[in-house]
This record gives sequence, C-alpha cells and structure tokens, in this order.
Amino acid sequence: MAIKKIAFNIQVNRAYPPADTVGDLKTLLGVNGDTGELDTFIKVFDFDYDPAETYFLALQLNAAGTALVNPEAGKTVDQQRTAVEQRDEAASTKILKENKIGEIKSNTAAAVKKLKWKENKARDTDALAGNTNALRAYYQEREDIRQAGNAKETQLEALTTFGDVESFDTREFTNAFIDW
Repeated sequence: MAIKKIAFNIQVNRAYPPADTVGDLKTLLGVNGDTGELDTFIKVFDFDYDPAETYFLALQLNAAGTALVNPEAGKTVDQQRTAVEQRDEAASTKILKENKIGEIKSNTAAAVKKLKWKENKARDTDALAGNTNALRAYYQEREDIRQAGNAKETQLEALTTFGDVESFDTREFTNAFIDW
C-alpha cells in the first residue's frame, strides 16, 4: 500500500484515478485557465491506496467532507465494482425519474392550456342554456387531465430499472385529451 493523491469531484460525487503528486493530478484532470489550479469543485486527498483492495470509484467523502472512505471496504475489488455500478444506476435512475416527472408536469400543463378556448365556449353555451353544465364539463375535462398526469407520475415512480424509466413515455397520457 502507498499513500496516493486522489482527486474527488464534489459536483458529481466521483473519485479520479490515484496519482503520486498533485502535479500528476493537474496533468490528468487539467487546470483552471485563470488560476492554473484544479477547479474548486475538486478536492484532493491523501489516501492509503492498494489497488488489490480498493476500487477507487468506490471511494466517497466522509460525512464531514474531510476525507475519503470506502463504503464497500471488506469486499473484493470485483464486488466493489458491482456495488459502484449498482449505485450509479440507482443515481441515474433517480435523476432520470425527476426529469421525466418534470416532463409529465409540463405535458399536463400544456394539455390544460390547450383547452383554454373551451372555457369561453362553455360560458357562452351555459349563458344561452341558463345552466352551468358546459362549464362543469370543461372543469371536469381539466381535472381528468390532471388526474391522468398524477396517475402517470405514480406509474413512473413504481419503475425500478434505468431501462424501464428510460423507455417510459411521458407524453402518451395526454393524447387521450388533445391531439399534439
């Protein structure tokens, strides 16, 4: 084992390959053109690194953000690699879900907005008929779109794999209400 310099990107929560010196890390990662130093989101740590015991991508910041720890310590390097792949897939799945929920919300809002013209028509119809039936139907149609959007979000949240989330269609539920 040897003490190595390991850079950790706090923006993406990822360690970079170990190096012998900070200069080697600068060569590997590049430097900020204005300062000639590593970017501020890169922290450098001394770490007692043995490639036979530690998969460097398994390294994470400790709770205080002052040192690197291996939450997979005690496992083989292959087991650590598998754990990192699972962690990365879970993180990617979470981010993709968040993005797709935003798409569902946008699609829902767009579908409701496209119905706006029906409100005036419903008011006119009700004024002529002396009731509120058309306006209630219009409000129900908007509510149906919102409920369909909520149901779509629930379907998305139930998905557990990246592939399933990736192939999830965030727009099809609005097709029942409007023609895009």
